[in-house]
Amino acid sequence: MDDMDDGAGKLEMYRMEDFEPVRVEDATLGQFFAGDSYIVKYTSAGAVESTVLYFWLGKDSSADEKGAAALHTRKMDDLLGGRGTQVRVVQGKEPAHLVSLFRGKFIVHKGGRASGFKNRGEGDSYDEDGVALYHVKGHGKPTNTKAVQVSETARSLNSGDCFVLLTPAAAFLWKGGGASAVEAETAAAVAAVLKQGRKLQKVDEGAEPEAFWEALGGKGEYPTAKDLPEPDREPRLFICSNATGAFTVAPIHDFSQADLDEADVFVLDVFNAVFLWMGSEATDVEKAMAAETAAAYVAVQGYSADTPVVTIKSGDEPLLFTSHFIGWDASKARVFVDPYEAKLAAALANNPEPNPVPERSDFVDPLVKKQQEEEAAAKAEMEAELAAGDDSPEPARPPATAPTPAAEPAAAAAPAPAMAAFSPGQSVPYDVLKTDNLPAGVDASKKEEYLSDAEFASVLKCSRAEFAAMKGWKAKQVKQAAGLW
Repeated sequence: MDDMDDGAGKLEMYRMEDFEPVRVEDATLGQFFAGDSYIVKYTSAGAVESTVLYFWLGKDSSADEKGAAALHTRKMDDLLGGRGTQVRVVQGKEPAHLVSLFRGKFIVHKGGRASGFKNRGEGDSYDEDGVALYHVKGHGKPTNTKAVQVSETARSLNSGDCFVLLTPAAAFLWKGGGASAVEAETAAAVAAVLKQGRKLQKVDEGAEPEAFWEALGGKGEYPTAKDLPEPDREPRLFICSNATGAFTVAPIHDFSQADLDEADVFVLDVFNAVFLWMGSEATDVEKAMAAETAAAYVAVQGYSADTPVVTIKSGDEPLLFTSHFIGWDASKARVFVDPYEAKLAAALANNPEPNPVPERSDFVDPLVKKQQEEEAAAKAEMEAELAAGDDSPEPARPPATAPTPAAEPAAAAAPAPAMAAFSPGQSVPYDVLKTDNLPAGVDASKKEEYLSDAEFASVLKCSRAEFAAMKGWKAKQVKQAAGLW
């Protein structure tokens, strides 16, 4: 496929919108969005005509968009009488022939259109703040070089490559000290496409204007030229696995972040260092043998015995490692999760306690009901006494010589005075809610609802939304622990 022709044939590009292919204008051919799926139709020139149908799937594209792209690719092939060649392409694993069709202007932006399923509540997502950073990386020919949008921070830079930075006022073409001439040439072509009326300023590493760093949120650390391989040597990635029962080591060509599988161990050779990347699900055998393999690899390649071998874990990759992957997305990095903890959490989520307490709307606690009745009686008695206090004549006093009556039994202690009535929208302090003497109008079975937002989060250790999503038995435990049950 990569050698089928020089790319001089007819090129068409379609983006999936609401499950239908929509033709992309010629002016924007080669510009993809990571949140979308596309079909690239190429018909070769020459006496014998052949057609290749690439369906490109963005890493953030929805499952329904990917399915629609595959479906319409088959339909296009059917219209060709089944003579086309269908090629499924995942972002970051583009065949050289596909990249070459766009003459060094293969660009991947962040964002994309919303899914065709309207009930998902999704919206189109594009970077519209006027600031965008593109990582330009390649090797060999300009036609094999790609540009991918990355996070707009200094950490995304590295001395081995070129970057294009767009701001509302200007466009910058930044050339790292170790960048190749091919990458610089392609970065210039990419910058010419993206600048869109902005003035383009070429910047060499170490001579950046203040506006450059301001757009990136200030200066920061990034891998410098002394940490990176020579520009004419491309890093190499190897997978180490014993999935077949035998320990094997195999190269991965045109590697990307998506190649790093949690079930395996990988060796990344950048010539002045060797990295061992440990997947969170790799076996102890793979980890032990990979370390031995890395040591043997250094010896076979004739590297110095002092060549550093750096062991890193999934989810904790340093900049010196990630800089060798075009468009590395830190948000996609997978963090190790203990398998036992994951199974336990899943079991708890799928199996609530055997006899859960009914929801509060269906159940009245007898103790709570009794407390409410006593409070209501005490309140009514107090109100009656207050109403009769000022209007009733003073009761007649017995004569001074009257015999002293027999002692009456001691009267019951008067109930504690009622709190001030609760007003709708008013919060009640936690110290009051955890007592039995509540303001009138407060539902004792829903004390948590009267807390202020700050006290709610502090006392219950969760947000109101998280509390509302809890099962009845779990909410009860939380309230009991806070003294609000």
